[in-house]
Amino acid sequence: MQRGYTGPTDEVDQYFTCAACGKVTYELVAKTSREMRLGRFRAGSVYQDRTHHTRYHINRVLKIGVNEYLMYLKPIVQPEVTATQARS
Repeated sequence: MQRGYTGPTDEVDQYFTCAACGKVTYELVAKTSREMRLGRFRAGSVYQDRTHHTRYHINRVLKIGVNEYLMYLKPIVQPEVTATQARS
């Protein structure tokens, strides 16, 4: 598992990359106050990463500046669909 930042080093989004499958899982995501209002993000709600097709529970939202928030995320694990379940 590799840990890193998205984009340039001044970005605050933090993620893990699985060495086996290459899937990216976010741990922290930064949003502006405008993005927070438009997305209606709050603790206990769901955040969707459409790029990587992953959904997360928002555990905590911290205001870290005049116009910036950090969202702590926990991935929502989707149950595996077996061939038998798919045919039903």
